[in-house]
Amino acid sequence: MQGLDPAVLFGKGFDLGCADLVIGGSLREVIGRITTDLLIKATDKDGRQVFTGATIILPPADATAVTEENVFAALIGATQELRGFPVDDEEEKVLRRIVRVLHTPSLVVADLVCKIQEQGSNRLIAVAEASRFQDPSVNLPIVFGASATRFPEDRWAPHVTSLCRQVVSAVQSIGSYAVVHVRELPARKPENRQLLLSVDDCYVLELSQADDMEEVLSTRSETWVSMTLQGRLKEVQTELDGLDLPEATKLHILVQLVNRMGQTADTLDLLRRLPPHLPALPVEAAVQLAQFAIRAGDEDLAQELLPDSPDGIFDDMWLEAGLEVATQLEDNDRIARFDARLEALMPASERLRENRDRRLLTNCQETTSAVEQRFTSAGFNAHHLELQERLTELKPNYDAAIKAAHAWGQEWWQLAVVCCAIHARSMGQFRDAADAASIITSSDVYGRQATQVLLYSIRAMMLRELIPKEERDYYRGLFQSAFQFLARNPADDGIRSNLTSLLSVESCGNQGLPLIALTMLDLAEHGISLSSSDEIPDKSNTDLLNDEVKTSLVNAMRWMGESGAGEPGVTVIPRELIVASPDDFVAAIGLLVQRGSEQLGEDVDLVSMEKLVLIACAVCPHATKERDDDIRLMRLLASQFATSGQFQRARDSAEQILLMGQTSLLRQRLAWAAFADIYHRCRNYVVALVGMACALATDVTVPKADLWHEVHAIHRVLRDLGLFELSLQFVPAMRKLLGDLGFDPETDPRIIAADLGLQLMLARNASLDRLQELLTKIAAASESALGNRNRLFPLALLLGQASSKVDAAGGVVTRSTKALLETALQQVGHKSATLIKTISAEKPSVEDVLAMFNEVQHTAFAADFARDYASIALAARRLLNTNNSAVTVASDAVFAVELLADQTVTLPSGRPVMTVDWAMQQAFELSDAGYDIVFMALDEKSELSVTHVADQKVLTVDQPRQEQTFRRRFDAWLLEYPRKYGTIDRNDGNNIFYLTMEKLDVRLPRSERLIIVAEPMLQQLTANLVVIQPDDGSWSYFAGTQSSIGAVPSLTWLAAAKAAQRSARTCYKAWISAQLDSKLEDSESPGDRDDVDAHEPDRAQTLDVALRRLSGSFAEFGFTVDTGRRLPSDMGDAALAVVTAHGGLNSDGNYLHSIRDDEVLVEAPSALANALAGVELVILFVCSGGRIDKNPWDNSTTSLPKQLLSRGSRAVIASPWPLNVLVTYNWLDPFMRAWEAGFTVLDATKTANDAVAKHLGDVPQYSLAMRVYGDVLLTRPV
Repeated sequence: MQGLDPAVLFGKGFDLGCADLVIGGSLREVIGRITTDLLIKATDKDGRQVFTGATIILPPADATAVTEENVFAALIGATQELRGFPVDDEEEKVLRRIVRVLHTPSLVVADLVCKIQEQGSNRLIAVAEASRFQDPSVNLPIVFGASATRFPEDRWAPHVTSLCRQVVSAVQSIGSYAVVHVRELPARKPENRQLLLSVDDCYVLELSQADDMEEVLSTRSETWVSMTLQGRLKEVQTELDGLDLPEATKLHILVQLVNRMGQTADTLDLLRRLPPHLPALPVEAAVQLAQFAIRAGDEDLAQELLPDSPDGIFDDMWLEAGLEVATQLEDNDRIARFDARLEALMPASERLRENRDRRLLTNCQETTSAVEQRFTSAGFNAHHLELQERLTELKPNYDAAIKAAHAWGQEWWQLAVVCCAIHARSMGQFRDAADAASIITSSDVYGRQATQVLLYSIRAMMLRELIPKEERDYYRGLFQSAFQFLARNPADDGIRSNLTSLLSVESCGNQGLPLIALTMLDLAEHGISLSSSDEIPDKSNTDLLNDEVKTSLVNAMRWMGESGAGEPGVTVIPRELIVASPDDFVAAIGLLVQRGSEQLGEDVDLVSMEKLVLIACAVCPHATKERDDDIRLMRLLASQFATSGQFQRARDSAEQILLMGQTSLLRQRLAWAAFADIYHRCRNYVVALVGMACALATDVTVPKADLWHEVHAIHRVLRDLGLFELSLQFVPAMRKLLGDLGFDPETDPRIIAADLGLQLMLARNASLDRLQELLTKIAAASESALGNRNRLFPLALLLGQASSKVDAAGGVVTRSTKALLETALQQVGHKSATLIKTISAEKPSVEDVLAMFNEVQHTAFAADFARDYASIALAARRLLNTNNSAVTVASDAVFAVELLADQTVTLPSGRPVMTVDWAMQQAFELSDAGYDIVFMALDEKSELSVTHVADQKVLTVDQPRQEQTFRRRFDAWLLEYPRKYGTIDRNDGNNIFYLTMEKLDVRLPRSERLIIVAEPMLQQLTANLVVIQPDDGSWSYFAGTQSSIGAVPSLTWLAAAKAAQRSARTCYKAWISAQLDSKLEDSESPGDRDDVDAHEPDRAQTLDVALRRLSGSFAEFGFTVDTGRRLPSDMGDAALAVVTAHGGLNSDGNYLHSIRDDEVLVEAPSALANALAGVELVILFVCSGGRIDKNPWDNSTTSLPKQLLSRGSRAVIASPWPLNVLVTYNWLDPFMRAWEAGFTVLDATKTANDAVAKHLGDVPQYSLAMRVYGDVLLTRPV
């Protein structure tokens, strides 16, 4: 007999009060044969039948395809197989009399156990399809990481283990026996096998079939995932083609792998090929495919793929997934069906409860019951319905709703508070909403929803500036509440992204960093629990590297090599390969990693270090004392990545560390602290402070060594933000912690380097004597640190900088100090030495600066560029220095300014390879096409440097020197301009323009067409208004009146834009939130309206005027016009878009802060940029819509034009100051005529500006307002 033979299984008998778990095999082979065999043969010592009968327990009828008749067919068939002849009618009647077939009411294990307990003694109980049952108390391990895969056995093994344990207890209590059948393939993972074998009095039998294709797929799937992540998808496809599989199965496997790689376009392509194959796949697969479609952004395809009903879906995981997809599609019919099925099978499902709560929360955003609710109330209980009814009243009473819910229990009270907060937010009561939500963020159940409401409300208050300046500390308490949630949920990158964007310059201006720094300090004041002791290792470093450790290391390296890849926190090396104690092994690896970073005179071998750290991470799960060292070693590795210029790898490591730190409070704190430390080294201070705030918000006992790293990181962040006094406050704590850890705080190089680094930063304007004194101290500290590379590097960096400062101040750097610096450079390694020499040189060579530039790893996101290349920017600026001993070469200045330009705009195509003469060659090409190019930046002495490229020549444009530096004059100008230019009355003439611009005294070459490449600071300059002084002594004029002037973020961006494929879009669209039929009272007189924001009660609203006067142009050129009172949502096919709206600066008069209409619409500029994503040419009739501001925290800009370019636009035309409504309808028509005639966007803008001047007069605030930013060479597609 093939397969299971009960005679072998029960050859030695069996005992009541125990159970057998059989994995694999069919219903007939397992339950049929075992039940029949025991009913026939099982007798006691007196020869009497042991069992009075059998009970076959099935999942609920809706959760299984197995019926009562299937069970009896299996029993009858098994009987024939066992005895060799068929069952007659009388025997079948007896069988049906002594065998009961029951369905459980749900898939909850507790319901199954209740059924067993009802059966009485001496009963043979068989549980079919046991893997479908779940124990709600079982928490599955967290799965994270690119290579991590949760196999079916990872889901069912823990639940079946719990089921077996409870079944054994039940049959012992009633004196019966049970067989538990799992139809899945036997578990392969050692941890799952061990789990299943851990149940006392439960014996495990595994059945498998040779050449089972399902087993082949299960065995190979993990390897295919690894191969796919290594870029070997074609090899996987070849292997699949060689297997005897249906086409549907092959496509299903491929789409899972491609989706895992994040390849949206390829995923959608495969998904669109699958609908004809759906009948050949399990129904659950259709749910999964619908999930993929909705994540890829194709809701129509998701609608097509998602089953109409849950019929045929027996796994609660896929029922939950189907409910989620239906909810995302807002398909109320499907929601109701999936909800009902889940309620029947898994009433305790957390995802079912969360879904109902989320639908209620969404419905609470509607203001009255007269508005149809977005989501069905299917599955809502009485409490849900009461809350919904209370909050859809005309004037809901929040207090009454919350009070009523309080009587229902804590979680209902929390839900009621969040519901009220959401409703308050939808009513514009943002402060009330924030206050309510902030008290629920620590809730395990509703913390995320509360935090979302909180962050939305904070954003709304900041956007509308509802909190006065003097009350801004109010935000600190709200942010603390947000950190309380995020700290406990490190993998929630959605909340973290929302929080960090909320603190960005676009949202907060220059207040974000101080706000988060103070919030972090508030959390620090709460105090910290320290470990009672920090044990000193009882083995010497030599003892750690014993033969067992060495053998284990060889085994681990061989296993990792055979595996092909590994991922920290995911990959686990088999325990049997580690012959040493896992704790000793991890400690030894830590020692090797530390030694690898200390090799004198050599660069750190990051390849070897990374391998060692990965091995340590793969062994830490087996350790006890050193179990958390994986996070510590990852932090060390990431810091070395950052030091070596591999900032992207450092950030990737930080993100991985957060995922690794989810399993305990201590690991969460270690992970957040490491995350903060790494992001500080990558110079992203906002994210670093968020990380440190989350670490401090994690209340757990901290070892002193880890607390030292936290305090040191806080000190460094505050120091680098210029918050020196606050930074100094943490030095005493650093000293005490080092002393407690057995180090001498008076001589420890880490304390000395921190102290001297702070002193050097404070000595920016110090006297020569003070600089000499500091140099002497730094030299002494550096000398004492010789021989220890890690301790020496920060001091060598300070020594190079201090020597440079003394030299630049006219002092003398002694021979011994120079020799010491040379020795230090030899010990820190080539890369570090090159960095120190280049950034310390008064004027480095262009070759050295280029070498530094090319050493930095390319960023994954353009926004990180300025921070990653901060040291290069420092060196590049020194290329612009001019003094008696070093003359700036014009071609070097071109190279330097290109490096200093705004490189943080997302590139439309690949980044070109940078060389010393690349920018100059690009400029020559533009010159040949008829464009002059000027490169503008400030040198290290804050004076203006302008380099002009024309006619294949590179020339320096001399700039006048005044008593005040150009930077000081420019900073003074920025306090009021360009903002005030838009408010100047034309009747006051142009004197203010001339006077203010002449104070700047910028000299630009005369040119017909001029492209400006400038560093972010100077992109704020209104080049159109630069006063040109003719050589012949004639009247001066504004540059924009004679020249077509445009600006680019950088030549790198322009080259990438030229190389990128043009969009296929052709439509013209416009958005203006206004009424065409309003009663108008407007005038052609330019003086009647001072600016776009000016309107009086007895006059038409400004945007209504603009709409009426622009309508003719819109009609003539075929624009589709959206006048909706919300941002446009249908710009997907637009090639050119015109937006007319009010723009508002923040209360400090900086940064474009909001987009508004004449009614209640208030949106962030980023929201408008998102709405216009991909539109090639955008014209903004928006007050200050073209304003560009310098980011106060790095070498980049912030502006709406930049956001548009980063979202796919090629060029943006806008005004840097408040725009008079008269300009809009006098400018658009001539621009469109020139554009359609084939003019470049640069020339068409100049044509339109000239037309405004002709019609309204030579008024700069009108005629020179519109300027182009981006691809100035853009033309209308032919």
